[in-house]
Amino acid sequence: MKIISIFVASCISLTLVACGGGGGGEAAPVALVAADKYVGTWTHCEVNGTNASIKNTLVFTKTAAASLSYTAQEQSYTASTLCAGVNTSLNQTGSITIVGTKTIASDTVEKIDVAINAPNAGSDKDIALITGATLKLGDDTALDANGYPTTLDNAFVFTKQ
Repeated sequence: MKIISIFVASCISLTLVACGGGGGGEAAPVALVAADKYVGTWTHCEVNGTNASIKNTLVFTKTAAASLSYTAQEQSYTASTLCAGVNTSLNQTGSITIVGTKTIASDTVEKIDVAINAPNAGSDKDIALITGATLKLGDDTALDANGYPTTLDNAFVFTKQ
């Protein structure tokens, strides 16, 4: 299950700062918390063979400024390429900590440490990039010296629901 290897990292930068005014009487800049943009439900559907599909669903809940709990579900559909109908399901729970950022090509991505609680406890490191309503995670085929992916997996993109 891709989400298991993707989300076993825990941490990222604590805050991002939004632009704000600076003149007299204007409001001070608003601090945006890194974890906030992940909160909610994200899905990805992919065709798996000639008459099958897999739907991956991530649900994030903020637990602290740079931490989230998550539930991941992978549903396999054997008679549909549309992620619909009768399925079998795998579930996973855990937590994520946003630990910092790094640059991949021209993108600044967040480094995340993932702690997997169930069904099999473990940990992992990953990267994440949210652009609008899409979430891309790292491609774990090549890792840097600190154990984080060196590229994004552009074929495995989640959409916010």
